[in-house]
Parts: sequence; structure tokens; C-alpha cells
Amino acid sequence: MSELMPTDPELLVSHLSKWMLHEHARFHGLKRVPDNQKEAKQNRAAEIVKIASKNKSLRVLKAGGRPVAIAMIYPSSGPRVPKQQSLFFIYDHRSSKKATPWLKRMISELAQKAPRNTQISLAPKDEKIVGHSLTANGFNTRYEILMGDTRTALKNLKAMKAPPRDLSHLGLSLRAVTKPTQLGEIMQLQKQISLKSKRHGYFSHTADQLKKDEDEYRRIITGKMDGRMLAIYRQKKVVGLMVTGIHSEATAFERNGGFSFFFHPSIQGLGITKTGYLLLLEYLREKGIRKFYGGTSQPAIQSLGKIMKRKVQHIIYVKM
Repeated sequence: MSELMPTDPELLVSHLSKWMLHEHARFHGLKRVPDNQKEAKQNRAAEIVKIASKNKSLRVLKAGGRPVAIAMIYPSSGPRVPKQQSLFFIYDHRSSKKATPWLKRMISELAQKAPRNTQISLAPKDEKIVGHSLTANGFNTRYEILMGDTRTALKNLKAMKAPPRDLSHLGLSLRAVTKPTQLGEIMQLQKQISLKSKRHGYFSHTADQLKKDEDEYRRIITGKMDGRMLAIYRQKKVVGLMVTGIHSEATAFERNGGFSFFFHPSIQGLGITKTGYLLLLEYLREKGIRKFYGGTSQPAIQSLGKIMKRKVQHIIYVKM
């Protein structure tokens, strides 16, 4: 049985928060979820139900008088572009056999109605359930969110790819970014590259994202945030950027690294990313950072991720 809104919203909030905690523990590999996350997921569940009561998109599957799955479209909690929507679903993992056929129908219906730039985040196991429904209804950009173990990735990268430590063989030079005055040229390059390849970074050229990235780069340069920035030069011109920033992740009880790569089309496909990973992973190892995360839609990076034994944590589809 499915309906637009359950007769008891409080009951739905209770079940929804439990499902969200289960997914949170799965994503971070936690045996015990921190108390602050229990409260956070309870608040998030209440917010979702409240939003759904207004936009009327919520679909609820019930079994034995209790909710076992939901699906809906609602405004993104972290929009990458203006007025971005999210297609959201979650279910009780104990009722997956009942939920699977229902979710296929609901996601297909909602995906068809979803506006441009709508995104959906999936666990790998859930992509098998609804992936076809998404691609059949215009969700044509697929990102993998990859997690890697720093030491394992570095060891395998060296053993299987043996990347060079510099780019002199390509007529390029690597220089650390150490001055805020370098950021003007760097941000211009990032915007230019992102505009040429929106499918691989559809939000990276927007004013909000550029400001967010520039603020982070500035914090790294001025020592307010741990990280390393390497610019790629052809003579005096910047043609690429490779960055790792170290972020606090309280919910996972540790800090982790994030990576960004921006290459001018003239230097793409030359194997430069491998050198970047080598130098930036060495930096993370020196800082005692165990894990690093990053999202990509590019097959070459995904292939390199397999070599480094990175695990797919989430998959994001975007309707472009």
C-alpha cells in the first residue's frame, strides 16, 4: 500500500530516522553511531516529513500498518545550482524484498517529473534497484564518491603505476601555491575548465562554488587549514591545479583528505593525475590522515581508483 502522506507523521519520522542512522553507519563503517548523530537524524527526518507535507511529493509504502519505504522530490539541502532539487528515497533494509518493486515504480515516476539538475545519491546496492529508472528518465550524469585508505592507495599506486615525481618530461613544472596573489589566475583557470566540461563538474563554474573553493584555497595558503596546493605551469602560464585539503569529520571520529584536480584540455590525458596523487597522498601520510574521499564521473579516474583499492561509497546521478 502507498499513499501521499501517512496518517501518523510522528510514526514516519521515528522509522525514517532509524533507517537514516543505519545508512550513516554503513557509509562510515561505524559499529556505534554517536549520540549527536541520533539527534541530527531525528531532526532531519522531521524536516523531510514537514517539507513533504507541503510539496505533496512524498510516497510511502506500508506493510503491516507500518512504513517500510519512502520516496520524494524536495529542495536540495546542499544545492550546487540555484533551486536544485533532490530525488530522495530510503527504506527499511529488513523489508527490501517488499520495497524493491515499489521503489522501481516510484523512482521512475518521480524521475520523469523531476526538473533539470535534480540529483540523487545512492548506495551501490541501491543503484542496482533504481539505476535503470534514472537513466531511462534523463539522469545522464553519474558520479562515484570514492573512499581510499591513504597507505594502501599510495602503496598500490607506486607498485602498479610508478608515477614520476615531476612533469619535466612533459615540458611542465610543478610549483607549490604559497601566495594569495596566485589565486586570481588559478580561479580563472578553474572556471574556464569547468565551463568546457560541465558534465564532469556541472557546479564548479558557479559563483557560489568558486567562492567556496577560493576561500578554502586561501585558508590553505595562509596556514588556517591543513592542505597542499600544486600549480602546473607551462613556462609562466598556469595550466593545471592539484589540491588536497584536510577536513574534520566528527561523525567518523577522524579527519580526512579531499582532492581536486583541474587540467587545461591541452594537458589532459597525459598521466598527470598519477603524479598528483603520488605527491598529495604522501602529504596526507605525513599528516597522519588515514582516509581520503572524492567524487568523479571520469572513467580514467575511476579506473585509477580501482588500482588504489578505493571503494565506491556513494553514487550520484544528475539530470542534465
